[in-house]
Amino acid sequence: ELHCAADANRDQSYFLFSTTPEQLDYLRFPLGHLPTKGETRALAARYGLAVADKPDSQDIC
Repeated sequence: ELHCAADANRDQSYFLFSTTPEQLDYLRFPLGHLPTKGETRALAARYGLAVADKPDSQDIC
């Protein structure tokens, strides 16, 4: 089941256009429920993940 991100300005579902149904069976996107990138970074920092300080990019995360 696929849902849009809570923050429509940060949604990256467009990259799924070339994803096959077989690939979708293996994909997991657990962060869509977080309202802001700041909350995502705070969660990463809480768990000691280096990605918490990674600068924004225009690529798929």
